[in-house]
Amino acid sequence: MSDVNEVLSLYKSSSFYKKYKDTYFSDIILRDALKCKNSIHRYYGLSKMSYEDVHRLSTDVLRDLFNKFAKEVDFNDIELFWKMIYSFYIDPDSNGLKELNGIQCTADGLFSIRRIYRKNGIDIQTVEEYAVYRKIPIFFFPQEKNGINSRRNFVFGDRIDYTLYDIKLYLDAKTDEERNQCKLISTYKLPKTKMWLEELGSFKNLVDWYGIEDIFVNDNYDVYDIERGNGKVISAHLDKYDWDWSENYYSNLKGYIDRFVRK
Repeated sequence: MSDVNEVLSLYKSSSFYKKYKDTYFSDIILRDALKCKNSIHRYYGLSKMSYEDVHRLSTDVLRDLFNKFAKEVDFNDIELFWKMIYSFYIDPDSNGLKELNGIQCTADGLFSIRRIYRKNGIDIQTVEEYAVYRKIPIFFFPQEKNGINSRRNFVFGDRIDYTLYDIKLYLDAKTDEERNQCKLISTYKLPKTKMWLEELGSFKNLVDWYGIEDIFVNDNYDVYDIERGNGKVISAHLDKYDWDWSENYYSNLKGYIDRFVRK
């Protein structure tokens, strides 16, 4: 890793620092990434902002950090640049809200900023992919500790196709024995999640609520296998799920989001 003092000098000479000096974004980069002992200006009004507003804000600062710092000073320390991003990044998901008969649900983005950065590194592509593929939320799950939003990351390596397949198994099940075979069965028993699933009642209703027919599922409500593509559907769970996606899954998922946005 680069010498932090050298990076600090470069940072303070950059156009980014001149623009964001004495703001939350620069303050927290200085403290958390560059190990300075400084106070942090607060960023007011975040809780009242929409998903779109928070996404635009994070995108703008991310683009400025790339153009007005990394590109300007020819910075190439991938690890330290990630620490700078992670320090200021504000995820929009908690500001993306959708209700189902009074049950509050929050957005669950399909591409995390960490995953996009790991794929592209210090490159404008990181900014552009984040701008496009986190712009519109598609999936929402009940706002609950250890809910589907967080558990699907651990259980399915953050894959949305197998998450949908597991929910389909639960909603299509006729007996408790069948439901108990679901990978997320403990999550489905959480109070808000249980109410949400009961309100939906069927996988078709879930698909309609999201508006994902002919995109993530076919006409028979079979879930498409995003990694395999070509209209192939999921018929059983995998033995193991990895957090590291294949190139096929990453690329194909972008195509699914593109189709959702165009519909």
